[in-house]
Amino acid sequence: MQLRWKHAPRTREEAIGAATFLKECQHHAEALEVCTEALKHLRDVPALHALTGELALALGRFEQARVQLRRAVELDPAQAPSWLRLAATHKFKTRDDADLALLERAAAQGLASADARISVGFALGKAYDDLGDIPAAVRVLREANAAVAARTGWSASLWQGFVERQIRAAPLAPVAVPDIVPVFVVGLPRTGTTLVATLLGRHPQVRNRGELNWLAALAAHVEGQRHSPASMAQAAALFAAQLRQDDVSARYYLDKNPLNFRHLGLAAALFPNARVIHCRRNRRDTALSIWSQHFAHADNGYAYRFEDIAAFAQGHDRLMAHWRATLPLPIYDLAYEKLVARPDETVADLLRFLSLEAPASPPVEAKPAAIVTASVWQARQQVYSSSVGRWRAWAEHLPELLQAFPNERAG
Repeated sequence: MQLRWKHAPRTREEAIGAATFLKECQHHAEALEVCTEALKHLRDVPALHALTGELALALGRFEQARVQLRRAVELDPAQAPSWLRLAATHKFKTRDDADLALLERAAAQGLASADARISVGFALGKAYDDLGDIPAAVRVLREANAAVAARTGWSASLWQGFVERQIRAAPLAPVAVPDIVPVFVVGLPRTGTTLVATLLGRHPQVRNRGELNWLAALAAHVEGQRHSPASMAQAAALFAAQLRQDDVSARYYLDKNPLNFRHLGLAAALFPNARVIHCRRNRRDTALSIWSQHFAHADNGYAYRFEDIAAFAQGHDRLMAHWRATLPLPIYDLAYEKLVARPDETVADLLRFLSLEAPASPPVEAKPAAIVTASVWQARQQVYSSSVGRWRAWAEHLPELLQAFPNERAG
C-alpha cells in the first residue's frame, strides 16, 4: 500500500507524529519521505534530524543517515540513540575519521546526559573495535556496561524462576490452524537471526517482518486471561494480522525476534503449523557481541555483565531443550559459523526445511525490509566470516569473558 499525505506536516509535532506513526506501522520508507519533506522548512529540530537518520539507517541509506545523525547530535548532544546509530552507519577505517573525532570530543567533554554518555561509550567501543584497538575498546565498553548494569538491576533468580515455570507449565491446547504460517527465528541475540531473515526474505514466498514484540506481549495477555479459548483465538488473529499486514499473501512470514524462544509453547498453540529456526553460535563470540551492544529493549537487561549473560544463556539452553522434547513444531538448528562460511549452501538447506523451491533467478527483495537491530550495517553487506573466533583477540584483555564461559562451544 502506498501512503501519501494530502498536506505535508508543517510543525515539529505534526512531522514527528506522522513519521512515528508510519514507522510503527512498518512503513519506514513513507515515514522517511515525511521527514525529508518536513526538513525543508524545519531545519534545526534535533529530534526530526534524529528520526530521519534512524529511518534512513533502517532502510540501508547509510550516508543519508550519517548526515542526519551528525546534525542531530551537533544540535543536541542529549540525543542519546543518535550517537549509537551514527557509529552504525559505517565501518571506521582510519584514525582521522570525522565521526571518531566527534565521539572522542563528546567523551572528553563529559556530556550532561547520562544516557548520552553511555551511548557515546558504546559507540566509541564499536569504533575502536573497527580500528583494531581492542584495549581502547575494552576500556570504554567496560565503563559503559558498568553504567547500564548499575541502573538495570537484572535478576538471574527471576529469570531462572521464569524458566522453571515455563518447563513445569502444562501444554497449551492448540488453536484451530490459521491460514498463515509463521517462521520464528530464535536464539540468543547476536547469533545471526537478522542475517537469516534477510537472506530468506529474498525468496518470493517469504515475507520478512523483522523483529516483532508481539509474542511476549500476547503471552502476558493470555496468561492474564488464564489462557481461555477466546483469548487464545484473539491472540492468534491479532498476531496473524501483524504478520500479514497489507501485503500480498505468501507462504511464510518471518518473525526474527530472537527472544521468542521464551514463548515457543504459546507459539505452538497459536500456530500449530509454525516452523522454528534456532540460531546457534560459539558461546564466547556470542557473549562478546552481546556485551559490546547497548540494547534498546529492557528484556536484554542481562547484557551488561558476563556473569548475567552466562545465566541467561543457561536458561536459554534449558528452554530450548524442553521445547525440543515437548513441542510438535519442526525446529532447524542453524550454526552461525556455517551460515557465514557457506551461505548459499545454508540457505538451500533452509529452503528444503521449509519445502520451498529455490527461485529460478537470483532472489532480490522487491521491497527490502527495514532493519532496526544492531546488525543493520552488517546484514546489508556481503556475507563475511571475520567475526568467527572474534573472542580470541579479546581474551587477554577480558579475563571475565573466559571466567564466565570456561568452555568454548556453540549455544
